[in-house]
Amino acid sequence: MNLKVNTQNLIIVVGIALAYFACGDDSPVAPLQQPEAPQVGAVSGRITDARTGNPIPHAAVTLLTQTTKLGVNGKYIFSQIAYSETLNLTVEAADYATQTPTFALNTKSLVIDISLEPLTNPELEIRQFLNSLSKLVGSKDGNNVEAIQAHFSQSYLAGADPVTRFFGLPTGVIPSNYEQVIPWINKLFETYNTIEFDFFGIMAEVTHTQKASAQLNFDVVTEKGVRSEKQKIVSECEIFFRKEASHWKVIFWQFSKFDIHL
Repeated sequence: MNLKVNTQNLIIVVGIALAYFACGDDSPVAPLQQPEAPQVGAVSGRITDARTGNPIPHAAVTLLTQTTKLGVNGKYIFSQIAYSETLNLTVEAADYATQTPTFALNTKSLVIDISLEPLTNPELEIRQFLNSLSKLVGSKDGNNVEAIQAHFSQSYLAGADPVTRFFGLPTGVIPSNYEQVIPWINKLFETYNTIEFDFFGIMAEVTHTQKASAQLNFDVVTEKGVRSEKQKIVSECEIFFRKEASHWKVIFWQFSKFDIHL
């Protein structure tokens, strides 16, 4: 028997067979799926004093394993935080009650402002501070020199305004800087028989639990010599305070009014 094979038809049949076996069936091949990128967002806000509304620059804010110390504006920000239904933000600051709010992050940007409740009363502390300074100076006790010096910050400066420069400093009512505190005290104790420092009419302005100022009346009554010559200085002034290592310190002192009565 003679078989005649049409070469063209054979090529077509072989091609169809190869295509069938290569594909297995006519089902479409699904494309490879790329994994979705994790969704992340930013958490930011401002930490303030609940009484004054002022920022708390020394607060520490912690989210997950990140902790940030706040600057003078009291603002914080955490970026690239993975979305979560439960996150905890811990806010801590000296002299304030700690807060740990729980929240969900499901947006690119979330703002959480927090007000911390003070645990102290700075205005009362300033009044007690001035009362302590008054008593120590009035004691004329050399054993109290270091205690008096401790009321002043090492960064302390007196005002450079005309009233302070031409009256407050030359009369020896206050020291010019921290280095002059001890010489100032010693001179007061050596010059006068009695000394009375009287702070009254105190109007304190609290920035936060670590910073404050006060406008007040400041009278100084001294007696010196055998005849106990009396001198009274009547003044109005402003004092700025800062808490350092849990203790208030005077950082700046200036006068707005100064009268001397002999």
